[in-house]
Amino acid sequence: KGGGRYRMHYRIRDRHGAWRWIISTIHAILNDSHGRPARVLGFHMDISDAMKAEARLIDTEERFRTVFDNAGLGIAVTDTNGALEQVNPALAIMLGRDRGDFKGKWLSSFVHEDYREEMLHSLNRLLRAGRRELLPEMMCVRPDGRRVWISLTATLSRHISDGTRYVIVMVEDVTASRQNRVKLQSEATHDVMTGALNRWGMLERLAQHTPLAMRHRPPMTFCIV
Repeated sequence: KGGGRYRMHYRIRDRHGAWRWIISTIHAILNDSHGRPARVLGFHMDISDAMKAEARLIDTEERFRTVFDNAGLGIAVTDTNGALEQVNPALAIMLGRDRGDFKGKWLSSFVHEDYREEMLHSLNRLLRAGRRELLPEMMCVRPDGRRVWISLTATLSRHISDGTRYVIVMVEDVTASRQNRVKLQSEATHDVMTGALNRWGMLERLAQHTPLAMRHRPPMTFCIV
């Protein structure tokens, strides 16, 4: 009735019985004396593949969002400068903060200052060389003063829509395993009752110092009291 043009999406069955998505744009190219379209020109395009790709993309995003929100592992999304864009609930709980505390800040600002430079170097290596970077264990200090040791895996990715790069960082709390490792190492080289070095501890120290003494020739003594 308007005499202009319109666009619509619809589905139609092909000769094999499969549904196809079509987008049509209809133009009025000749109107009668009352201004109503007397002849129209239609452009029709099969967009089934594009609709399927969009559906797959939506499904992928929904799956990622489900994993992101419900994972027991900490997950952060940053830009290539390390500025945080998103963090999941598990990471906020791990570091004892609200999710709003992370917005617009750098991930490195939440680790102890002794490890920040190392994190920045790792991010630069990731951007230069490849898609994944395993970072060494680092220490974070929560607002309540508790220290948390974390292990990080950073992966470089791209947005499908515009190709911009971003980084997904997986964060694991390794505080308990680190404490157990330190304890086992201490028990292996120290007497449990006195805390003194045991035989294996002494042999380990000798193995460290003997080559130095042989190389630099300083005086070296070994004393048992």
